Amino acid sequence: MKASVSGNPILSDNIVFPAGARRLVIKIGSAQITSGGKINSSKIRKIVSECISLIKQKKQIILVSSGAIASARFLFPAGYKLSLIEKQALASIGQVFLMEYYKKAFGSAKIPA
Repeated sequence: MKASVSGNPILSDNIVFPAGARRLVIKIGSAQITSGGKINSSKIRKIVSECISLIKQKKQIILVSSGAIASARFLFPAGYKLSLIEKQALASIGQVFLMEYYKKAFGSAKIPA
């Protein structure tokens, strides 16, 4: 069974589901949602748009995303080498920012995130 996404997709031109599959787990890496080491909201909107297209085709989507550190990276100067503790702190802070990006993008289609 094929589920198509429209336009110039980030995820895939055609996602193939095994027969009878209803659910798709999509893993988004930091590189897919960042530009220049910062979160790119237009990339997130594009990914969400593709997910919405699949949801309209009655597919259940589980979206797993990296990018928490990148979403809070602006809190430190450019080029600053982060320690492990600083990366952990940014991950916890950035998770909130990252979820807001997704919440806003899915919210435009009235889909809870």
